[in-house]
Amino acid sequence: ERTLREKPLHPAIPAPKLSIAVDSNVFHLTTIRRGEAQPDGNYLNTALAAVLEDPICDVVIVGGYAPQQLQRILVSVGGGPHSAFAFRLASELAGTSTGGSAQHVQVTALHVVPQEHHPRSTFISSARHLEQIIDDRLHDSGLVRKTVVASDIAQAILDELATGYDTVLMGTSREALIDRLLFGDLPQRVAEESRATVIVVRRRTGFVTRVFRRAWHGIIAAMPALTPSERDEVRTVIREGASSRADFFVMIALAAILAGFGLLLNSPAVIIGAMLVAPLMTAIVGMGLGIIEGDTGLLRMAAWASARGMLLAILIGALLGMLVPDAATTPEIMARTQPNVLDLGVALASGAAGAYALCRKSVSAALAGIAIAAALVPPLTTVGIGLALGRQDIAGGALLLFLTNLIAIAAASGLFFLLFGFAPPARYKTQRALLRRGLLGALALLAAVTVILGILTTQTLRVVRLDRAIDVAIRAEVEILPDTELVEVRRSQTDDGVLHLAVTLRSVRQFPHETALTFQRDIATRLQQPVALLLNVIPATRLDPLVPPTLTSTPTPTRTPTPPGSSTPRSMGPPARASSCRRKGPPAFRTAMRTRRGRASSRA
Repeated sequence: ERTLREKPLHPAIPAPKLSIAVDSNVFHLTTIRRGEAQPDGNYLNTALAAVLEDPICDVVIVGGYAPQQLQRILVSVGGGPHSAFAFRLASELAGTSTGGSAQHVQVTALHVVPQEHHPRSTFISSARHLEQIIDDRLHDSGLVRKTVVASDIAQAILDELATGYDTVLMGTSREALIDRLLFGDLPQRVAEESRATVIVVRRRTGFVTRVFRRAWHGIIAAMPALTPSERDEVRTVIREGASSRADFFVMIALAAILAGFGLLLNSPAVIIGAMLVAPLMTAIVGMGLGIIEGDTGLLRMAAWASARGMLLAILIGALLGMLVPDAATTPEIMARTQPNVLDLGVALASGAAGAYALCRKSVSAALAGIAIAAALVPPLTTVGIGLALGRQDIAGGALLLFLTNLIAIAAASGLFFLLFGFAPPARYKTQRALLRRGLLGALALLAAVTVILGILTTQTLRVVRLDRAIDVAIRAEVEILPDTELVEVRRSQTDDGVLHLAVTLRSVRQFPHETALTFQRDIATRLQQPVALLLNVIPATRLDPLVPPTLTSTPTPTRTPTPPGSSTPRSMGPPARASSCRRKGPPAFRTAMRTRRGRASSRA
C-alpha cells in the first residue's frame, strides 16, 4: 500500500485519500463522503459522470466512508475488462483486510440475468467467464457465485446489498445501450441509492472509443435545449393532433378520397395533395412521445386514433376501387407495392424531421414537406384498392410500406424527443419502466421490418440483375442476326428453375429452325441457366431509297373578260345540242324544213 498521487481527479471530487497498486498497474482511489449531494439530489452523479466518462488512466472511485474491516464483499459481474479489474481489486482488498489471507472474507460474485435472456445459456456463459477473470486466491477462499433473474439490474444489486454486505465493487456497466442513454450507467444508480460503500472501477478508454464518444456527446450538446414551458406546449400540440375528434376523421376521409382518385388516375399531383391534407403524421409522432415519456394515456390515445384512421382510409380505398368503372392498376399504385430498405431510410428521416419541426417553431413550415415525404395515406388507400381488385399482392405490399413508415416514424421521433429532454425523471419508476419496454419493443419491430425489407430488397436486386443480364444477352445475339431488330422481351420463371423467354424480333429475313436453336443455346450459355424460348419474328419489307419524279407544269384554263364595245360573231348553224334535242317528224316534214333553210341562206 502506498500513496501515489495527491491531486484531485476532477473539481467535483476532493483530493485522493488513498492509492493502491495491483500488479504494478496504478489505480487512483478517492473517497466521497455520503451526504455530498449534487443540486439535483443525486449522490456522485456529476463526479462519476465526469471521471468515468473517458478516463485516460485506470480509475477507482469509492462512494461513502470506507469501512475499517471488510467481512462481506459483493462483486457485480457484468463481463468485459472492467469486471476482471473489479475482481482483482476485490482480491487485494480481501487480502489487506485479513493480513494477506482471504479465508475470513466472503466474496460473492453476483450475476444479474435480464428476464428476456434464456437463463440456461446465460448461466453457462457466466460460469465460463467467471473462471477466466476470478483471481486464484478467490478460488482458494471458496468464492460464492450467485445468479439472479431480474428486469432491473440496479434494483437487483441493491436488494442483494441490503442483505448485509460491507461494500460492492462494480466495473462500469455493460448494460444495454438504451438503459445507458436513458438512465446513465448502472454504477451511478447504485451509488445514488445504496447505503453501503460503493467502489466503481474503470479501465482506461482507448483513443478510438474516446473520439467516437466525444463526437456523440458533441452532437447531443449541439441540440437546442427546450424550456419546461416549451415542452409543455409541444405536448399540448401533439395531444390535440392525436385526439380522435371529428376534424381528424373528416380530414382522413378527404385525404383518402384524394389519394384514391390520384392513384386510379395515375396523377402524382393529386396524390401529393392527399399527403398534405392527411393528419395521420401527428398521431404517429404522438405514439413516439407517449413511449418516451411513459405516458400510457397519450400512447393509448395516439394508437387508437392511428388505428381508426388506418381502417377509414383502407375502407375508402376499397369503395373507390369497387365504384370506379373499369378500375385497374396504374404505375402510381404499383409504385407503393414493393417497399425496400430505402423506404425505411425515408421514413426514419421523416420521423426525425417531424419531431424536430414540432419542437422548434422556427422550422415548423417544413411540416408540409415532411408530410409529403412520409406518404402515409396513399399506401393505405392502395391497400383498399388492392382488396377491391382482388390483388392480394398489391394489398400486402402497400400494407408493409405503411407499417414500415409507422414504425420508423414513431421510433425516430421518439429518439429526437429523448434528445430534447422529454424522458421522465428518476423518481417516476413506472414511467421509466414503460419507457424501457416501449423502446425495446420499438427497436425489435424496427429490426423485424429491416430484416423483411432487406430480404425484399435482395430479391428485387436479384431480379434487376437477371433482367439486365437477359437484356444484354439477347441484344448481343440480335446484333449477330442480319437485318434484325429487337421489339420486345417478356420473361417468366417457373418453380423448376427454367427461365421462359418470349422474344419478338422484326426482320426482313425468314430464319430457319437451326437459327432459332442456336439463338436459344447461346442465350442459355450466357445466362448459365435453362432457357425455354418462344421466338416471334415479324416479317418486314425494306425498300431502297426512291428518288421522287420531277413535277412538270400544265396550263390551267382561265376565263378572259371580253372588252367593252366588241361583238362576238354568232354562228349561223344551229347548236349541236339543240338539233339533238328536237323532236323528229315524218320525212316529208323534214324535206320541207331543209328547203326553207336553203332559201334563207341564198337570200343572205
